[in-house]
Amino acid sequence: MHKFNKEYEIKATPQVILSFLSTAKGLEKWFAEKAISNNEGEINLIWDGEDHFGKIEVVRNNTQVKIKFRALEKGLSPYIDFKLDYNEMTNTTFLSITDFSIMDDDDELNELWDQLIENLKEIL
Repeated sequence: MHKFNKEYEIKATPQVILSFLSTAKGLEKWFAEKAISNNEGEINLIWDGEDHFGKIEVVRNNTQVKIKFRALEKGLSPYIDFKLDYNEMTNTTFLSITDFSIMDDDDELNELWDQLIENLKEIL
């Protein structure tokens, strides 16, 4: 497993961004081909026709969202952690991403997240 971190500046409030990070409807608009959730916070994110089951957790006064996926091997559970930090002076939100997954190529992850965040910015 590999941990990748990156921060992005987004010209939107945390409340607006949060809905795109913490709901199936929001995630489907920029993050996954399809997202299906239930009332217990469990979610199925579909990429390239493959199911990826996990659970969405919103913590820290609605400034952090963690998607924990089912364990792959040896009890290791991949996750994606989104943290929002708002700067009132600039009216800017900084989105910090931690991606703990089997992907271990930082260049590939950097390119992937840059494209995903560009998709998010286009709909905000």
